[in-house]
Amino acid sequence: MTPTHGIADRCRPRVGTRLRRIAVGLFNLLLIPAAYATTQCPPEAGHKPEWIGWLAVALLGGGLIAGPLLAWWVFARSKGARLGWRVVTAFAGLLLMLGLWVGCGALAGHLILSC
Repeated sequence: MTPTHGIADRCRPRVGTRLRRIAVGLFNLLLIPAAYATTQCPPEAGHKPEWIGWLAVALLGGGLIAGPLLAWWVFARSKGARLGWRVVTAFAGLLLMLGLWVGCGALAGHLILSC
């Protein structure tokens, strides 16, 4: 029995793997300024407990998960309405999602970056 694909097909990375690598690389680039900012704290500021960092990560992750769920919930509530009202509702849901992301990101950034 011969394989249906050649060796070149097995060596080529899949699209999902490539996108995952790009996403991880961009996320790491976003962490560099935060890591640099925390090294600039004066010595008299002291050391923050580790739970503050975990709280910030949980807050950021919760916001990233809750944002699309909130947008979906707002849009689902408009089911059966006229098209114009559904467009307005979808736009409002997206604005709420972005607002939640910005708010959680700002609060997490304040917890992490404050000396």
